[in-house]
Amino acid sequence: MFISAAVDDAGLSPNAFRVLAHIHRRANGKGMAWFGYADISSRCGINHRQTIRAAIKELETRQLIQVTRYPGKRTTYTITSPSEWRPTSSKNELVQNLNTFTNSTGPVRKMNDTRSQNEHEGNPIRISNKEKSADASLALGSAVAHKEQKPLRPNFPGSLETPEFKAKWQEWKTHQSEKKNRLTPSTERKQLAHLETLGLAAAIETIDHSIRQGYTGLVQPSRNGSGGKQKRRLLDL
Repeated sequence: MFISAAVDDAGLSPNAFRVLAHIHRRANGKGMAWFGYADISSRCGINHRQTIRAAIKELETRQLIQVTRYPGKRTTYTITSPSEWRPTSSKNELVQNLNTFTNSTGPVRKMNDTRSQNEHEGNPIRISNKEKSADASLALGSAVAHKEQKPLRPNFPGSLETPEFKAKWQEWKTHQSEKKNRLTPSTERKQLAHLETLGLAAAIETIDHSIRQGYTGLVQPSRNGSGGKQKRRLLDL
């Protein structure tokens, strides 16, 4: 494990040093991390909210981190460059920070966690429903972003593997999106398989006809015995 000289010589209190190490561990490529007090408590062994708050306040005051707070959401911690850090003005400031952590006044709020009391002194922290909800929202947001970055591409059957048909298929997908009808990957596979049986020209004609008529399913135009046209539903997926 590597600890830079700048961090080691920053004159931080033990709790602030420990919290900073956890932020560095959890930070992404942009130096940003998201988590709540419950996570800090379970990971860093700091049981009191007031102590955690004081440690974060020390890091924020010294400008080792930037803290962005969103109502109802996870707080964002951003690591700053050592050139932005504010040095400790004196040894008395460090002593004052230590006294703040060890001699906190007023009532101290404690919470429970699933970990045993043998792991930490006092009562461990309980993760609130709001914090769980924020975690779930963050995870969902990450999953959606990842999915949007890597869209699934359809596998066109051999006879439909042409630029003309691919452009027509994109028109069909755009039409479905405008009609608020999402094409799932399985639906795309089935529709492409059926279109292949029609042949390239008939497949393109079927898509054009379906878009022109405003259908949400593929409809193949066909002629009846009297020479007039009737529509036949090919797929309705």
